[in-house]
Amino acid sequence: MLKQANDLCSILNKTYNANYLKYYPDIRHIFYDAMKFYYKFPLKFPKANKTLMSLLYNLENPSKQPIVDYITGPGEISKWESTKYNKIIYLFGENDHSNTTGCIQSKINLQGKKHMKIENYLTDLFTHSPVFIDFYVEFGIMLDELENISPTSGQSLWDMLSHIEGCFGPLINRKCPYNARMHGIDIRRILSSKYKSSRLAKMWNSLMMEDLYRNKNQSYIDIKDFKKKYKDQIHIMSTVKNISDIIKIIIDDIENNPIINKELKRSTLSKKQIIDFFIYENLFKFLENIKFSPNKFGEWFKAVKSKEVWPNGFGLKDNVGAKKNAEGTRAELKFVTLIMTVINAVTVDVYTAARMFKVFNIKENEHYPKEPHNIIYYAGNGHTVPMGIFLQKLGFIRTEHSDNKVLSCTSMEGIKQPLFS
Repeated sequence: MLKQANDLCSILNKTYNANYLKYYPDIRHIFYDAMKFYYKFPLKFPKANKTLMSLLYNLENPSKQPIVDYITGPGEISKWESTKYNKIIYLFGENDHSNTTGCIQSKINLQGKKHMKIENYLTDLFTHSPVFIDFYVEFGIMLDELENISPTSGQSLWDMLSHIEGCFGPLINRKCPYNARMHGIDIRRILSSKYKSSRLAKMWNSLMMEDLYRNKNQSYIDIKDFKKKYKDQIHIMSTVKNISDIIKIIIDDIENNPIINKELKRSTLSKKQIIDFFIYENLFKFLENIKFSPNKFGEWFKAVKSKEVWPNGFGLKDNVGAKKNAEGTRAELKFVTLIMTVINAVTVDVYTAARMFKVFNIKENEHYPKEPHNIIYYAGNGHTVPMGIFLQKLGFIRTEHSDNKVLSCTSMEGIKQPLFS
């Protein structure tokens, strides 16, 4: 019995998954009794592992774990498992970041059905699950100040951040009441005094904002200011002639990004494994499939270098019938913004994969697992779909899956609940 107790203690300290008590029916009462004694006299045990005690409590009191029929937010949910890596990973992929769509606005008859918005579902899970969860979410990397939360933004990600903002920002100010470790993975936006966003990511953001403003017949940034601010990046992009040139630019951007390299060095996967898939395999195929014209892409940036107005015709002759500074330039800007979005998105995938498989430096008084074992990844499906293919390539098995019936309203029929049970 002593050996069983020691084995179980070792498993709990490694995985932070109280469900393992189910496999030790002869001794689990001992752990329950210890948990109850702790909650009755907490001051007598100042060095107790409070996280494990909470997980044991949740295992014995499962009624508060969320179980629903539909969730507003994700468009697809899948569960991936691997005994080799000792991980369970749920991928929650959004197909629309808007919080105005989903089950409530849909034609689905919700009478007699239980429905929750994703942020409420997850915070309930983080609070009441018997499993410690590593949560990876498409927020900017916030090591200092938080991103500004706009109540009128109309995005589900902002709704979620408003729920769990205490789990982000400077460590000294964090007040996170959940049995979860939170990871902002959007490497395109870094709020930190130590690390800076890449110039390519900043240029992409300016182009994206310019495109959005064009839809309102306005302008976000004057081309003269754009050229001055991103002179070096414009020159680099103007040299693009083929897909291999794009690949080289991304590799160089990653190699010069200290925070990405920090994660790659601490990952249990090799840097080659991650780079080969997300860049040389997945990205290359994507650019080929959309019939990407690298030459036109490079010509557009050449035109930016030489013109005083936003280019029309990719620096060549004006398109027949195109209106300058209107439909013609807008269509080209959308094309360039799309490719820049893809270029910067792949760095998010590389960073996330490295961080999912990393080993954390855990101090003695920190009650977390050294490696993520029970994971939820919440992001746009442009990130979660390639992540699923990557997991499959590593040998993970997709054991559960559920698609949405309407935009951002996912039936949980194909997903066993509570999660991680």
